[in-house]
Amino acid sequence: MAQIKVVHDPEHHTLMVFFGDPGGEVQSEAIDDQTVIFRDEHGNIIGVEKLEYDTSGVAVSVTVETHSSTQMP
Repeated sequence: MAQIKVVHDPEHHTLMVFFGDPGGEVQSEAIDDQTVIFRDEHGNIIGVEKLEYDTSGVAVSVTVETHSSTQMP
């Protein structure tokens, strides 16, 4: 089964989404001032981090949807 892991750190205002195993050797690369990608030891992108993600103390709800690539939500 494929897994998606979402990590929200409200104290540091970050949101990380992993769609691969973050348990091995992981390399990070800043794409811009607010976006970091994570790669596994083979160079595959396994996650992304959004910096400055501030929910201002509001509860966060997570929804996962599956769509065909030809039918965008």
